[in-house]
Amino acid sequence: MEKYHFQKESHSYQGKITFGEKLTIHTTKKGITKLEIYDNYIQKQFIKRRVQKKYRKLLQMLLFYLQTDDDTGVSYHEALDKIEYFRQLIKNKYKAYLNEKQLDEMAKQLSQLKKSAEQKLLLLEAKAFERYKNEIENRRSK
Repeated sequence: MEKYHFQKESHSYQGKITFGEKLTIHTTKKGITKLEIYDNYIQKQFIKRRVQKKYRKLLQMLLFYLQTDDDTGVSYHEALDKIEYFRQLIKNKYKAYLNEKQLDEMAKQLSQLKKSAEQKLLLLEAKAFERYKNEIENRRSK
């Protein structure tokens, strides 16, 4: 077997390339256009980094959605949809590549954010119901 050296962003791996399932990576014009990886260890490291990037972006987006002063609740619905999409993505696609500790941390943070979005949505619905109730009372009194 031949030995290959792989280095990217100050992370390096030196080992034997084995033939198994391959992982193909396509990026934009700035970086790698096509890279095929056959070693399972390197695949796991790449996928862990990808998932962590997606997770950080998701957290930033969710915090933005939850901090908005939206009276319609569209941002809260969007946040709930994004949370559910990411949970299903992890469950179906990336679960084999992440360890239990990472999965538990992600699940805890996502469940806290989900509860927060649901609570804010319930508050908005309660306010809307109170406004509707007050409008009906005002119409009856006139």
